[in-house]
Parts: sequence; structure tokens; C-alpha cells
Amino acid sequence: MISKETREMLRDPRIFLLMIVAPIIIFVLLGTVMGYATEKTVQATTFGLKIAIINNDEGEFSRYFIQFLRSFSNGTVNIYPVGTDPGALFQSKIYDAVLVIPSNFTESLAHGKTAVVNTFYFVKDLSISSTVKFSSLNSAVNAFQQQLLAGLLSSAYPNLNVTSLFHIISLNESAILGGREVSFSSINSLLSGAIALIVAPLMIFSIASSLAASSMGIEKEEKTLEILLTLPIKRSYIMFSKVFGAFILSLAGMIGMGIGFYYYISSVLSGVGGRVELVKTLYILSPSALAEAAIGLLLSLLFILGASILISSLASNVREAQAMTSYTWLPILIPYILLMYIDLSQLNSASVLAISLIPASTPLIVLKSYFQGWVAPVIVSFAANILYFGVVLYLGAKWFEGERILSTRVSRKNLLYKLRK
Repeated sequence: MISKETREMLRDPRIFLLMIVAPIIIFVLLGTVMGYATEKTVQATTFGLKIAIINNDEGEFSRYFIQFLRSFSNGTVNIYPVGTDPGALFQSKIYDAVLVIPSNFTESLAHGKTAVVNTFYFVKDLSISSTVKFSSLNSAVNAFQQQLLAGLLSSAYPNLNVTSLFHIISLNESAILGGREVSFSSINSLLSGAIALIVAPLMIFSIASSLAASSMGIEKEEKTLEILLTLPIKRSYIMFSKVFGAFILSLAGMIGMGIGFYYYISSVLSGVGGRVELVKTLYILSPSALAEAAIGLLLSLLFILGASILISSLASNVREAQAMTSYTWLPILIPYILLMYIDLSQLNSASVLAISLIPASTPLIVLKSYFQGWVAPVIVSFAANILYFGVVLYLGAKWFEGERILSTRVSRKNLLYKLRK
């Protein structure tokens, strides 16, 4: 019976193409597009700016400043005489930025006062690549300030190593994560892998619930469920077969979607010179923690599929089935997303155990509890989700054994009508 349900789902193009193949293609396309966009954004900062400087000072420090900008920038720096209108320079659409050096620039710096350089940026487009390159000018000004300060200190204290003053204290940073010592600089790269481990279950649950709802909606729409219920098969077996058939198909989709999602994240990070440190993140976790997270993911997936099939059996077509499943999916989705940002170590034991009761949260609870060395939240989460899955199977078996499954129709229109009454 389970193999029959699986084959029927695979034969239906609406399920196989839209729920399994389409997400993989979408992730690959998104990864390619986002990787290209990220690469172009980085290139925008590399090529440098076209800068026009109106020098009203003509002093020593203004000459140093202009020379430094020319050596620091990868773009072009052109000088214009006193009284040049910045607006006229922008009308030529040649320059990205215009700097107006005040007449008291050298005098202010020589006496240790602040010199204000008016800067005008020509924003050609409201895109990331068109605005991110302006940060290179701020970097150049900050670098000039450091060089200027180093020169002043060297003149005042010739026997002092001025360079060491800017890094007079150095931190040798390490982090203890999961009982292992890792470089603190690798935490951000490890975070990308951890986010992938957290986001992936959410996407799997979303697609799996849509798959299960579509399967049930198609049978209600094409009246094949009525024929199936007339066969000499225990109706509770039909419910079990649908859940586990969708489960097998979801596992296949999970593998393909995981590959597509990994390609998407890798493409985006490669554009900025980074990469997904998923292997290193998995290395930090112990084999037992990985096994618990995998079992928790499969258990949560079974619960989501069972609930989706049970709820979508109230619909009369595919569209209603998917809509009803999406409404019931939100109460699980919202707290699950909050778990991504909540630091469980800041909560008391009762709150942590209460959070562990959230349906389908077992994979995330396992990962968070591992780094804290907790056992009780994992046990509570497993027990709660086993209970939820058992309740769903029991209710589904009872529902399939009755005759109202064929006659009950809860559409959006009927629901709104009942609410108005």
C-alpha cells in the first residue's frame, strides 16, 4: 500500500515537477543570479571611484591629501581650481564623487583642529553595487588620518615605534564550542553552516506539507479517494500509507533540495570570497548529536506530513488543500523562526522545557542543547513530538474510518460564511 501511494505521487506531474523538481531548479537559478549580482557588487568596489577635487587650500596638507587619494584609489582623481561649481561637474556625469577642500584645511590640521571636507556623491542608481563603492572613499580618508597621525607622532617622538601604537594590544582569540577549541575568527564562517542546518528543515517541512496536501487534494478533486475507500482495506492503513508514502517521497525531495540550497548559499558567499563551512560545522557536532538531529528531523517530518494529510482531507481540491495547510503551518513556523534568534542559555529551565514542546522543533532543540550540554530539553522535545505524531495518526485513522471524510468540505468561502454567522 505504501509503495502504491509513492508510485501514484511520482506519476502525477503536479506533485513530482512542482514539489520536487521545481525547488531544485529555483535554487540553482537563484544561486546563479545572486552569485553574479554579488560578484558585480564586489567588482564595483574594486574598480574604484572617479573623483573630482576642488582644492580651495593649496597648502601642504591638501597636497599630501590629494597625493594619498591618488595612490590609494583604483580610480581617477582630477583637480579643479578654486570656485568651480560642484553641480557643473555632476552635470557632466563623469564623476562619482566631488570633494571640496576648504581654504583652512592645512591650517586646521597643523593646529590639531578638525578640517571639514564637503563631499558630494552622484548616486546613479538605487542598487547595492552603485552605492557600496562609496565606502572606499571613507576608507581612504580614514587611512589618510592614520598616516597623518603617525607622521605627527613620529615628529614629536622620534625614538618611539609609532606603528605599534595603533596595535599596542593584540588579542589571541579562541572559542570553546561544543567542548572543542576553535579559532574565534572561524565563528562567522561556521555560522553560515549552522544557519544552513537551521533553515534547511524549515524548507523541507514547507515543501513536504505542500506535497502531502497536493496528494490529498488531487484525490479529493478527481474522486479517486472514494474508490480507494471502497476497497477491502482497513481505512486506517490508508492513512498510514499516505503518510509514509509522502515521507519516502519527501526524503528524495529533501536530498535534491539540500543540494540546490547548498549551491545557492555557496554561490552567494563565493561572490564575496567566502564559503559555507558546513563540513566544519558538522565536525564540531558529535556523532550522537548528528544522529539525534537526523532522527528528530525525520520524526518532525512525519508529524508535519500526518497533520497536512489530515487537514487537507477537509478540502475539495488542490488549491483549498494547500491553502488550509499553509494556514495551519504558520503557528509552527513562527515560533520555529524565533528559536533561531533566541539564546536559550538566557532562559530559565522551565522556559527551555516549554520551548521544547513546540511541534517539529526537535532538530533545532538538539543543536542548541548540544552546545549547552543539556539532556532534558532533548528528551522532552522527542517525547512531545512522538506524542504529537501519535495523536495525529490516531485522529487520522478515526477520521478515515468514518464516512464524513467523503462529504465534509471546508473551503475558504464556507469558513468565512460560518465566521460571519
